[in-house]
Amino acid sequence: MEQRKIQRVGKGTLTISLPYWWVREHGLKQGDAIVIEEYNDGSLRLWPAKSDADHTLEACRINADLCDQPGLLNRLIVASYIAGVDMIEIISKTRLSYRHIKEIREALKLLTGVSVMDETEQHVVLQCIVDVLKSSIYSILERICNLVSSMQEEYFRAFIEGNRELAKMVILRDEEVNKLYYLFSRALSTAHKKRNFAENLGITQPLEISFLAIMGYCLERMADLSKLGAKSVLKILTCEVELDKETLQKLTEYYERCRNIREKAIRAIFSKDIRLANEAIRRYLEDIELGENEIIDRLRYRSVKCDVSVL
Repeated sequence: MEQRKIQRVGKGTLTISLPYWWVREHGLKQGDAIVIEEYNDGSLRLWPAKSDADHTLEACRINADLCDQPGLLNRLIVASYIAGVDMIEIISKTRLSYRHIKEIREALKLLTGVSVMDETEQHVVLQCIVDVLKSSIYSILERICNLVSSMQEEYFRAFIEGNRELAKMVILRDEEVNKLYYLFSRALSTAHKKRNFAENLGITQPLEISFLAIMGYCLERMADLSKLGAKSVLKILTCEVELDKETLQKLTEYYERCRNIREKAIRAIFSKDIRLANEAIRRYLEDIELGENEIIDRLRYRSVKCDVSVL
């Protein structure tokens, strides 16, 4: 960070010079236009006007020979995608191992719009062709919300009805949520690095990016817990435990309260209604935390034939 003094030119014009390194980095010359944006805190942000129209492909190179730990290459590819990289090249001095190729294929299943553009024994080039700016960030978030809600509905029904197929559907839907979550995170990363694109995504305040990141993480975590719950349901169903009507009724009432709170919280996100958000929090503290232990104890007591660790 550096400070520059304001200079007076003529009788009433105040100017400040641009850093030479910044001008050179962006290829600017006399007569080029600069866009200036004012934030709520009074700070100014400026960037070359031509960058609004131009989109330069971001590329990175990953040395697979250095990825000697299982899963490392996969995570580097996913991280590059989230960071907004458009072209990812994976290289090796000798040849890519079977493990590396497998991790690349597994990463491709998680990333929306990414495909293999070139492949040899020594390198693989991946390119992302999806344009996150064509979708509102809130439309992606809404799709995640809908999927997570469906997972929780199916997870509960699978348990109550003893339906193995529904439990398996929940596990499959988790992959869809992961793909949307990575796309969502990529969009947020793009908005953070290129604030002039944030408005196209429906983001009006810089701080909104942080709030959206927290929301996305919470929803992805809800999907992971639903998947874990569905796996537990499959284990429980193998025990052939029959629940009495009173326990089923308690479970149904408990889930209805959970559903009501979830719907309130989701509506609060999109309406930005703080009263509705506060109501969801209050209902959670009063209805869920107090009733959770009762449900767990009831299930454990009636599941002596089953390994209680799955509960």
